[in-house]
Amino acid sequence: MSQRDGEYETEGVDRLPFSTPEKAQRYQTESYRGAVGLNWYLTDPTLRSTVAYYLQPDELAVVEPHLIRTGELMGGAVARWAEPPPRAPAALRPLGPRRQPDRHAGILHPVQARRPGCPGGIA
Repeated sequence: MSQRDGEYETEGVDRLPFSTPEKAQRYQTESYRGAVGLNWYLTDPTLRSTVAYYLQPDELAVVEPHLIRTGELMGGAVARWAEPPPRAPAALRPLGPRRQPDRHAGILHPVQARRPGCPGGIA
């Protein structure tokens, strides 16, 4: 049975002799800020070293600018689009006068209404 240690449950690995509270604190979620806004290629040393291992220096010189631009795109627009949508769902509001009760206007959450690339902001 797990015991609660603050907000995190104590796991089996936490009881090993080489485990310390300082080591466990390294991996707490609050220690890591979001990756949105970062260049995912430049901030991933494993990816960069793997690419450098498999490519010749002249090939790397050609490919790396494209990888940097892709990393900016993935950490920027794509990461923002992947964030969870707001909890307020779209709603319908009667649009016309009483004689046209079947006409409605879609009401979007302000975040949804500001989405880029959608005509009229409609997602």
